[in-house]
Amino acid sequence: MPEKSKIFSSKVSYKGDFEVTKLYRFVQDWMKDRGYLILEEKNIKEPLTRTEVVRVEWNCIKNLTDYSRANDKLKFFVDLSE
Repeated sequence: MPEKSKIFSSKVSYKGDFEVTKLYRFVQDWMKDRGYLILEEKNIKEPLTRTEVVRVEWNCIKNLTDYSRANDKLKFFVDLSE
């Protein structure tokens, strides 16, 4: 059975202009440059009355050897409330 462990979890707070598409492209390019295949499982943009929420989930796969591979899951939750 494969081993699974949570490697990193974080929350970031920022006030000011923020472009989600730039973050999305930066992380996508970073993973592709390191040889990962990205399978997008979820990409939801939820416009609400005063806030906007973006949820993205990726399954990133990279073959390490003929017998092992890395299978990393990335989840973004961006709350663009004022």
